[in-house]
Amino acid sequence: MNDHTFLSVFTPSRTAPEDLESIFVQRQEILADAVERIHESATTPNKHHLLFVGPRGTGKTHLITLLVHRLGSDVELRDRLHIAWLNEDETSTTLLEFLHRIYLALVRRYHESYSEASLEPIYDLDPITAESQLGRLLREQLKDRTLLVAVENLDALFQGLGESGQQRLRAFIQEHPILSIVATAQRLVDDIAKRKSVFFGFFQTELLDTLTVEEAAELLGKIAALKQQPDLAAFLRSPRGRSRIRALHHLSGGNHRIYIVLSQFITSDSVEALVGPFSRMIDEMTPYYQERIRWLPPLQRKIVEYLCTRERPTPVKDLARRLFASPQSISGQLKDLRANGYVQAAQRGRESLYEIAEPLMRICVEVKENQAGTPLRLLVDFLRVWYDADDLAARPRGCDHGGLDRRYLGAAIERNALHAEEDLKAALSTSEAPPSLHVDARITLTEIRIASGRWSAAIATLTEGLTDGASGSSPYFGNADGIVAALFASTLTPGIRRERVGELTRIYSEHNALAHLGRALIKHLGSLYCSAEGLPASDNLELWAQCWQEAGRDMDAFRIPLRIFRTAVDFLKSGGKDRGTLLDLNQEERGILEQALGLEAAKV
Repeated sequence: MNDHTFLSVFTPSRTAPEDLESIFVQRQEILADAVERIHESATTPNKHHLLFVGPRGTGKTHLITLLVHRLGSDVELRDRLHIAWLNEDETSTTLLEFLHRIYLALVRRYHESYSEASLEPIYDLDPITAESQLGRLLREQLKDRTLLVAVENLDALFQGLGESGQQRLRAFIQEHPILSIVATAQRLVDDIAKRKSVFFGFFQTELLDTLTVEEAAELLGKIAALKQQPDLAAFLRSPRGRSRIRALHHLSGGNHRIYIVLSQFITSDSVEALVGPFSRMIDEMTPYYQERIRWLPPLQRKIVEYLCTRERPTPVKDLARRLFASPQSISGQLKDLRANGYVQAAQRGRESLYEIAEPLMRICVEVKENQAGTPLRLLVDFLRVWYDADDLAARPRGCDHGGLDRRYLGAAIERNALHAEEDLKAALSTSEAPPSLHVDARITLTEIRIASGRWSAAIATLTEGLTDGASGSSPYFGNADGIVAALFASTLTPGIRRERVGELTRIYSEHNALAHLGRALIKHLGSLYCSAEGLPASDNLELWAQCWQEAGRDMDAFRIPLRIFRTAVDFLKSGGKDRGTLLDLNQEERGILEQALGLEAAKV
């Protein structure tokens, strides 16, 4: 690892620009266009004003840092452009204060051309005269150069300036066309978006997307290369590595900052298990989220803290009741919280339900309250298993293991049961095959024996397969989708169903493989929903749900998949039409179910 590499999580401008360039992903075209437009601003009378909009942690500062670096390194612009990059934590409530910040930023960057001593006479003037004098001083010292002002959190600046301050700034820009602004904002505020606002139509606005799974993989791979971790970079390119990134992405929502934090902890070994680096990332992010909550007014803080404890979206009336406040006051505070990106809403019928907009904020609070960390471990373990199914599908399917092809197992069940069993027994006798394929063969045999009514033989075969799978250095339990489907179709008799579901659950629990069984339960309901044969009867589905809930009632590792499974059953019982049912789950669990049902793009 390169000990000289430093990637700042919250202040990318503290990281070496060369390192930021080496890990830059997704926005190459946006950056190139911005450089070109500011270059034109510096060399022609045509001044461009750019605004980049995106939620917290989406890489806005990274983008601005590289823009300033590229422009500052351009030899052609050395005598044509001066850059004032403002401190994002300072406040301006008047144009005078804003111009003062600009001048001090120029002093810091170009101390040979600007002197803080030049400001001394201005401090003795009244505000209107001081503003005029400071504007004149700026123009005189710029000479024929263009001034680029880089401003972060433009929404906060405009809020501080108010309408009168914005009007004076707009007038200054129009009267003295020497200035280009490059700004960032967390959202499109009314000061920019409304037609009657002072700065409506002023900025060329670019909405910044979060990372896709592929872009997240590219970012982590580039960081691994920068830190001289070739083993990790290779692992991240593998199917198993991609499944791990999909699991991380499920909770991060494609947030750039989260991946920068994670990159400090992951290695090719730790990312395999996933729980360790994710737990360390939560430890790192918890103070950040706590501080963001502390900034809020008291009632808003109470709302956010309460929503962080909820496992599902909450209606206004429940929030009002729990917080001893009126629905009207809660609604007003939720409007502000939603505008500032703390909460999001979804409709169920005529009712609005609210939840934390960033799953990690809720998880960080939950982990802090539950010091054992059990909920986080269960969630991460289940996500790892959920996305490992894609890893299995992506494995090479050629005859590269002693002549045994993975397609061979899938085709076996399509033949009659007798021949299929003979084929699979032959596969099990192939000593050259890796243990994972032996597990797959026994899982397929289990499915065949359940479907043909030989429950005892099926359970014996399954036990052998799971025992083999648990014995390796990296446990492997195959795919239980077919087993669950075969059991569902094998009997409608309540007593037999309960007994068999209980036995199957016990066996998977004994081998620490309940997450794999839970995944298969959810996938099976997704298959039923997507089937052209129509949905099963409601009483059949309800009996199915009750059997599994009774069997897994006291099993922590089954808690998350059973909650998702129960909601999926309720959705199917509605005929697959009441998507409001999905709001019985929190965001990350709802996302899993939407994937299983093929509803990822649906708006609930």
